[in-house]
Amino acid sequence: METTRELVSYLGASLTDDQIKELLAFVSFYNMKNTPSMDMKGMSHMFKDDLDFFSKGQIGTWKKHLNEEQSKKVDEMVRKNLKYK
Repeated sequence: METTRELVSYLGASLTDDQIKELLAFVSFYNMKNTPSMDMKGMSHMFKDDLDFFSKGQIGTWKKHLNEEQSKKVDEMVRKNLKYK
């Protein structure tokens, strides 16, 4: 919860602990995957037929979907666009 509290502060917002708990529940992997308004099937014409927009939610499965070149591009984009403390 501390990381979320820091992010909320960084964004200039103020939330109570209860609001942060509600936010974390809302953005949980399970909730995001099972909320119809977040289902990408309505945009299926833009993707291949077997696309599952949300993965299994397991650490490291990206390695099955990105090759080394793609992984390097993602790493570079993160380094370029995100600032760390």
